[in-house]
Amino acid sequence: MTILNRIAAITAGLMALAAPAMAAPYWNGTFDDLPEGSYQRSCRDMSAFNGRLYARCQGAGGAFLDSEINFRACPRGRVENINGRLQCEGAYGGGPGSGGSGGGYGGSGGGYGGSGGPTGLIVYENPDYRGMRLEVSDTIPDLAYSGLDDQITSVRVLRGSWQICTGRDFTGQCWTLDADNPNLKALGANDKVSSIRRLSRPR
Repeated sequence: MTILNRIAAITAGLMALAAPAMAAPYWNGTFDDLPEGSYQRSCRDMSAFNGRLYARCQGAGGAFLDSEINFRACPRGRVENINGRLQCEGAYGGGPGSGGSGGGYGGSGGGYGGSGGPTGLIVYENPDYRGMRLEVSDTIPDLAYSGLDDQITSVRVLRGSWQICTGRDFTGQCWTLDADNPNLKALGANDKVSSIRRLSRPR
């Protein structure tokens, strides 16, 4: 290795060491214990406080991306890294602790709701069907343990018609969905949904 190459290597190493860690909000209180989960194998600069986990996690291309999650909302209290994003373990289906093939939580062979039927609705954390998702096969009167309570922003309707409501047990303001919606903000429903009801059965 030439002297110039050695200097370049040393400079690159120093730049890597100087790279900023996860820009978590300033916090001078008590830190939480890190939640369990496979994310610890591919994330770094981890910290947890106020029920949120902050970390830099490795994405598909090898780059480390800033991510955070409300880990207390995860049904099993476990977190995983999906392409640089922290997610409740099993939220995409097929992973540890996921419910049946086909994805989501609960039901054998289906999504959340436990009917065992085909997925009729997919709800997403972010606009344009991005972020953490939940596949729904039946009515869910309370999303408290789904990891997406008051966090749904876009939906795909695969079968039938569905009602989403701001309160538990289909109380509060409700909207009926029978087609995809890339951003619930237009309805005033983004980050407000706490229950989901199937109005017609999948065909």
